[in-house]
Amino acid sequence: MKHLFLCLFILPGIISVSAQTIKLQPGTPFKTITDIKVNTNLNFAGQDIETVTNAVTTALDTIKAVNADGYTFSATMKHIKGEVKVMGQDQTFDSDDQNLRNNPQMADLFKALNTPNIIEIKNGKMIAQSQKLDAIIKMGGADDQAKYVLALQPTDIKEGYSWTDSTVSDSSSKIVSNATIKQVSDNAVVVEMHANITLKENINRNGMDIVQNLTGKAIATRTYNKANGLLINETSNVDLTGTMEMMGQSAPVTSKGTIVTTVE
Repeated sequence: MKHLFLCLFILPGIISVSAQTIKLQPGTPFKTITDIKVNTNLNFAGQDIETVTNAVTTALDTIKAVNADGYTFSATMKHIKGEVKVMGQDQTFDSDDQNLRNNPQMADLFKALNTPNIIEIKNGKMIAQSQKLDAIIKMGGADDQAKYVLALQPTDIKEGYSWTDSTVSDSSSKIVSNATIKQVSDNAVVVEMHANITLKENINRNGMDIVQNLTGKAIATRTYNKANGLLINETSNVDLTGTMEMMGQSAPVTSKGTIVTTVE
């Protein structure tokens, strides 16, 4: 049962703009470290179940190409570590553990390791990536890869400048984001983002089909390097409610989490 709850993860908001300036050059490397903490509560078959997930993912990234309306970069997952606590049991996972990497139940989580994920960003949105990633990695922001670069015209880098974006995925998930520049200093740009989220996702976990139907909000604060537009750090708080349909039953779900991303 405990493996079911690895699927309930969340999509932070997406920042997008119609005109952009990309200052990063091809060949620019950076590392992203994402610390994920999520509490999920659901009632399944009359039983209240709380799941606590803590995970840290580390990826090495490289800007591959830059053009007039976007850029392409590769993200290679190098390390995944964490734990899931549910129903009085703890499940730990660490990609450095060779025995665990050979466990078929963990295959989806570790299949992305050391394989470059080629990501294309256009007009501030991710329009394609070469890998289908596990839910834990997605929860850390793999469906929000556009956030790593603040692509704005220089004249728009000013306190109070705001924009709105609406993103719809093939799985009928929608994120409407409202972003505002809160502070500009000599070295940094601070952006506050508010997102309304509708998440509908079909997941297969250990041979079981699961449907998530969730709605909620995310509030994120992002700090960018003013000189090149690269993200320095982000803290995102997400609050979702809805249902998880599995085994012919619909289970009410609430999920709250904090995701902290650091770029080096």
